[in-house]
Amino acid sequence: MNLEIKRFRILGLHYYQDFDIVFDESIKILVGENGLGKTTVLNALYYTLTMRWHILEDIGFDFIELYINDQIIEFSHSDLENYLIVKKGFLKSTHSHEQFASLGEYIHKFILFEEILENISHKIVYFPVNRNIENQMETFGLGLHTIINSEVKARKRKKGTHNEDFEALIERMSILKDTIIKLNMEDVERMFADSKASISLMEHFINVCNQYLVTTEFYINKNRIDLEVRNKKTKEEVSLRQLSSGEKQIVYIFTKIFLSRQDDLIVLFDEPELSLSMLWQKKLLVDIVNSKKCSFLFAVTHSPFVFKNELDKYAIGMNVYID
Repeated sequence: MNLEIKRFRILGLHYYQDFDIVFDESIKILVGENGLGKTTVLNALYYTLTMRWHILEDIGFDFIELYINDQIIEFSHSDLENYLIVKKGFLKSTHSHEQFASLGEYIHKFILFEEILENISHKIVYFPVNRNIENQMETFGLGLHTIINSEVKARKRKKGTHNEDFEALIERMSILKDTIIKLNMEDVERMFADSKASISLMEHFINVCNQYLVTTEFYINKNRIDLEVRNKKTKEEVSLRQLSSGEKQIVYIFTKIFLSRQDDLIVLFDEPELSLSMLWQKKLLVDIVNSKKCSFLFAVTHSPFVFKNELDKYAIGMNVYID
């Protein structure tokens, strides 16, 4: 199913601000200083679209409305709390039949929401502000995925127990796992293999990346479909770990965009300017839009260079959407 996000409203964000964002185009860039709520609004939209209800519950709000595909998903924070209570099996025997029936309405309500969201075929690519974490868990010799799986298995062995805080933690760790920059050649090559990309698509990715790299360049061996990073002068192979912080960001971002199996990505981007020079800030979102992989882009920033380009018409101050 095609995705058309028309409007996103949050009433009582942090219990004192109302936001009403209308998406009249498939590109929206919100601009504002720190502290205005840009990141929180972006996160709330992401958590709603991906049904990460436990994390959304942690955000202070009164009411959320999402207008999507000519349908409305609307619920209060109280609705969400009650749904999670029922879902996690915390109903106590002291609840009356009337109370149970009332809480049952929340299950039905959110089941309908989830049916709408699960029918969306688009892949959501989320770049949070903490995406510059560089594989911290490997320092301890144990992958994050292994840690999550071992904890889940341990919980399953304790039959009949539920821990809502742990469930929320697992969701947060899952997001973190998805956004960690794995800075080794094997991971980039794995993403190439997983994408089942054509040579022309790989070359497009390399050509764009090489516009940002300074002393190095990507090279593809067409016979073996192998990816290498070489020093421009010596032609010696170099490790991705030798790239600058900004170059690592570029490689990670474009790998997620250009090598995706899908061509209709929903890109949610928090502070695209991180670790990038002014020139790169001007180019980044333009290259993402021109990748022909992005069907919807919602970015939040406080840097004027991010939209000092042909995307200027899509940039609007955050204050416009604060009631």
